[in-house]
Amino acid sequence: MNIESLRMFCYVVEEGSISQAARKGFVSQPAVTKQIHQLEDRYGALLFDRSDNQLVLT
Repeated sequence: MNIESLRMFCYVVEEGSISQAARKGFVSQPAVTKQIHQLEDRYGALLFDRSDNQLVLT
């Protein structure tokens, strides 16, 4: 498990946006998306409901 992926996950939850989390973490939006997908693959579960251009924690 990568601690940086968990940090980005927390930023996304706090900010409610991947792009805002990327700014807060000083990384690109695709990097945050990749880290979230890695966590989802690792745990075999969706972490966010992505509908209507909103992220909702599952």
